[in-house]
Parts: sequence; C-alpha cells; structure tokens
Amino acid sequence: MTQHLASGFEYWFEYLEGVGSGTLNNEIDQVQLRYVPLTKDLAELIEFVFPDLVSVDCNRVILATLNTTIDAINARVIDEAPGVSTVYR
Repeated sequence: MTQHLASGFEYWFEYLEGVGSGTLNNEIDQVQLRYVPLTKDLAELIEFVFPDLVSVDCNRVILATLNTTIDAINARVIDEAPGVSTVYR
C-alpha cells in the first residue's frame, strides 16, 4: 500500500497502521499522542496547531471522531486564513 503514497507520507501511513493494529498501544492499552494541549476553545486549538495560516505545516493535524466536526473545523480555518478562498469542482 505504501508504494501508492505521495512522497513523505510513509511515516504517517505506518503510524496509522500501528494505531489500527494496536502495536503502538502502551501498557494500559492506550495510544499516546504527542503535543496535545487540553483546551475547550476551538480558536486556541487552531492557533496551537496552525500558528501561521499563511504557511501551514503539513506535519500538523487536528483529529476528530466525526467528519462533521472536521468539516466545521476546516470551515473555521478557511474563514480565518488570509486571502480569498476559491472552490473548484
């Protein structure tokens, strides 16, 4: 499967495989995530993950359990990003 990935995404694929198979679980059967701040404020979370919306770091992501949640986060990030957004269909 990794031969079909864009360059640089091999690590991400292997990480997701490890999460799915349970090989990354610790002694209490949990996956430990790095750099996760505790906040209930979406604006604070977006600022932490994407401090510069002009040059977004593709190694940073916000994970959520529902696509509707991610859609709302994406809409907010796009609204806050400088410039005019364009939708191509």
